[in-house]
Amino acid sequence: MHHDNFIKELDFVLTHPSCSVENIESFYNQCLYIYETVPLFVIINHMKETKPKLLKNWSNSNKTVSKLLEDMEIQKDDLDKKRKVEILVEVEDSSLQISQNGYYILFWNTEIEKSKIESCFKRKTLKVISKSFKNLELIGYKLEKLNQYVLYLKNKGELII
Repeated sequence: MHHDNFIKELDFVLTHPSCSVENIESFYNQCLYIYETVPLFVIINHMKETKPKLLKNWSNSNKTVSKLLEDMEIQKDDLDKKRKVEILVEVEDSSLQISQNGYYILFWNTEIEKSKIESCFKRKTLKVISKSFKNLELIGYKLEKLNQYVLYLKNKGELII
């Protein structure tokens, strides 16, 4: 099983507004039927970064998950601490190009993992900061080449002069 696609499927479940332990358990059980192997280690690592409280609740109801957390030496108390995964992109105004439809385009090179970028985009925690623009909103992105992205931005604030 390719982990990138699996993470996308998992993120789809995790980013749903009504995601609960039952949804995660159902997702996991469906994966057990569909795939030869299910990377529970990958699920736990991803949830530890994105939804630690949900992971803690799931481990309380699923002994396999609880045991794996112990084996990975992850303390359940640590899962209560909020971790806001956020990517901040600071840009020079000159690097922003305006498109015909009024959106701004930014060519961005980064070493950040694709899955983390996707996760932050879905959670609206991928922020672009500019000196002249008060509130740039990321409305989309496209992977051009390895580690090269095109970010599509909209100015929601006023221009600061």
